[in-house]
Amino acid sequence: MFFDRLFKNRIWELWCLRKYSFITLGHIVTEQSVIAVSDNSVPKCGGLVDRLKGIISLFHFSIVTDKRFYINCTFPFDLNKYLIPNEYNWEIILDRYPIYQFRTLYLIGEMDGERLFSYKGKRSLLIYSNFNLISQLNACYKTDFSFGELFKILFKPSEMVKGKIEYVKNLFCLDNYVAVHFRFQQLLGDFRDVNGNVLDQNGQKKMISDCLSMLNQIQNKHQDMKFLIFSDSSKFIEKCGECGYTIIPGTIGHIDFCETDDVFLKTFVDFFLISEAKYTYSVILDQMYPSAFPEYASLLNNVPFQRVYSLESETI
Repeated sequence: MFFDRLFKNRIWELWCLRKYSFITLGHIVTEQSVIAVSDNSVPKCGGLVDRLKGIISLFHFSIVTDKRFYINCTFPFDLNKYLIPNEYNWEIILDRYPIYQFRTLYLIGEMDGERLFSYKGKRSLLIYSNFNLISQLNACYKTDFSFGELFKILFKPSEMVKGKIEYVKNLFCLDNYVAVHFRFQQLLGDFRDVNGNVLDQNGQKKMISDCLSMLNQIQNKHQDMKFLIFSDSSKFIEKCGECGYTIIPGTIGHIDFCETDDVFLKTFVDFFLISEAKYTYSVILDQMYPSAFPEYASLLNNVPFQRVYSLESETI
């Protein structure tokens, strides 16, 4: 399996060179650089958090190896519309000029980072990656970085995202709230995803009922707090709204299958709102998916995070 993945990734590296063999920075490069890439040269490589895992890990790598770091994220969304530089300027300008100083590394699905860590060449690196390598880098280079710390060095929300967050907070008087996340994939038949079964009507009704029961159990633990519900299912979100829970307006979709600003904006707004909760829960019943989205959002501000797997759970 590993060698199949490695072989496929080597092929993708050659494919990407077709595009990047005639691209260089729009300014003179005087040092080795690491460029985190997400564009339309390659197939689907995960949701927002998968891309952020790769970007943050590559930034960590650039720090410990003393390389300049840039981000070229143009597809399926232009990252600069939603996140802007905070303490570190990662913005890049690409123009078309012949160049030979780049090496492309396609690391999608490679969990250990071995090929990245072992690179000793002199060329700047154009890298596709979607895994969290922070713990490996900390162990290898004796550092103590965290995802949230590195994220905040790189990013802050754009004015558009910041404005939408403030609008939602004011609209629902959000201050002291609990975030609860439900990831159904395709179980409820209203969300397109990479994989996942679709339940029949009776199965969908039972799933929704069980999730609402779980939500009620969690609410009993935080009776004095507002509850903010996040999900990939508009059907479930509507049910939560009917039950009096707070839901965030916007278009729901997976960024690998959607190319609309509404979906991208809601995804970033949800991410930051979860990061500001007092507590975050990820509900995973039966065939539901243990999404990394609420977990990594919680890491931004060290929000207490818990996954709940059954209605009989005694750990809530």
